[in-house]
Amino acid sequence: MGNDDEVKRLASWLAERRWYGEKTRTLTGAETIFHADVNVGPATIHLDIHRLSFASGQPADYLLITDPAMPEADGVESEVVRKWLVDSFVEGRSVVGSGGRTLTF
Repeated sequence: MGNDDEVKRLASWLAERRWYGEKTRTLTGAETIFHADVNVGPATIHLDIHRLSFASGQPADYLLITDPAMPEADGVESEVVRKWLVDSFVEGRSVVGSGGRTLTF
């Protein structure tokens, strides 16, 4: 995600999230280091780990969960997705993503 407009859009989206801990830092870039599409209930969600870079300091990795049908929403706003996440942690579920990389809860 090197395009300036995409980075600005992501920065704006992240700034609206209460869980985002980098609000005082200027986002300068984002690289997707993991991607998977997962069926959760009636929806297919995107699980993306982005390595965020900033004007100063170390990069930070964030797991972003989105529903392509509602790209402006945070996926964890969905009760079905939250239940799937909790179950994933309890069960130690693994998700295989792009390039054969695995995300294990």
